[in-house]
Parts: sequence; structure tokens; C-alpha cells
Amino acid sequence: AVALVGISKPSLDILKEKLVFPKRRVKAVARVGKEYGVATVLILMIALVPNFYYATRSAYMPTTIATSSLGIIPTGDEVVQYQDWLQALVWMRDNLPEDTVIMSWWDYGYWITAIADKRSMADNGTINATQVATIAVLFLTNETWAIPVMKRYNISHIVIFVTWYQGEGGGIRWLGAGEDNKWFWMARIGNGTTIGDITYNFQHKQL
Repeated sequence: AVALVGISKPSLDILKEKLVFPKRRVKAVARVGKEYGVATVLILMIALVPNFYYATRSAYMPTTIATSSLGIIPTGDEVVQYQDWLQALVWMRDNLPEDTVIMSWWDYGYWITAIADKRSMADNGTINATQVATIAVLFLTNETWAIPVMKRYNISHIVIFVTWYQGEGGGIRWLGAGEDNKWFWMARIGNGTTIGDITYNFQHKQL
């Protein structure tokens, strides 16, 4: 807002025929026509109106994870069209034992704790980088190495969040808003992590 006022003020002063340049001893001062001020204001309006439109539109959109990572405005039938994630959380709350420990990528920890009422390995407030790196390793290694570590944490269930839809030809198209796109960050975070006597390296492998 401050920058906008600073940019537009000289143009508005021109339109009001105010002196734009400071007073000083000069032989002649070149006058700037009103068309300059009008053009500047129009350019600012053209540049900012789309931003205001999309900002207002986004304010009415739910968080993508609440609609299975499909960004929609909740109107009409679309309100209940993509409720897979919330339904999964409710299922976990109603069907899993109270002491269940669920492994998921850290993004979903708060959801699992608050809505599913189950324990998670990590969430958005986890400051232990080793814990997050361990989760990354467990997701990217094979079952032979991962299962013994998961037993150490008493993990009984794994949550994997992927986003896709079925195309007209019957094929699956991935949207890349879940683990289908976050595996890259798992590889970066988990790379070089040592669990027990094994150090895991992922960046030199083709995944």
C-alpha cells in the first residue's frame, strides 16, 4: 500500500496541476502534461485489478488439503464433491484404536492429531529435524529396512496422500499435490540420514 501511494502520488499531483518538482533556481521548468498522470493511473489499475480479483476469489476457496488438493470454490454440489481426505480422517477416528500411531509425511500431522484423534510421528510444529528425516527414509526405503524401524515407533498404519483423477480414456492423471510430488523433498531431507548403523543416500539413485 505504501509503495502504491508513492508511485501514484506524482501522477495525481499532475492531474491536480500541483508542482511536482521541488522549488529551485532554474531558468525554465518543463511542464508534464496531464496525459502522463492519466496514463500512469490507468497502468496501475490494469496491473492491480487482476490481483485483487484473484485474491478475493482465493479467499473463498478452502485449503486444498480439505478438498483432496483440488482447488475449488465451495458452491453448489462442489461442496461435497471432493471430501476424500476429511472422510479418511473421520474413518481413522471412528475405526482405529485410541493408542494408534500413524506414520505420514509431516504436513498431515496436525490433521491426524486434531481430527482423527490419533498420534502422528511429526507435524508442522516438529522441530526435531532427525524425526522428519527418519520419516523420509521410511517412505523411500524398502520394507525390509523400514518395518523394523516402524516397529520401534509402534507404527501400525501409514497414511499416503496422493491426488489424481481418472481421464476420459480411463487412465489415471496425477495432479502432483501430494506424495506424488513430495517424494523429491523426502529424498533431499532424508539423504545422509543415519538410522542404527546404516546411512541412507538417495540423491545418487534414480527414483
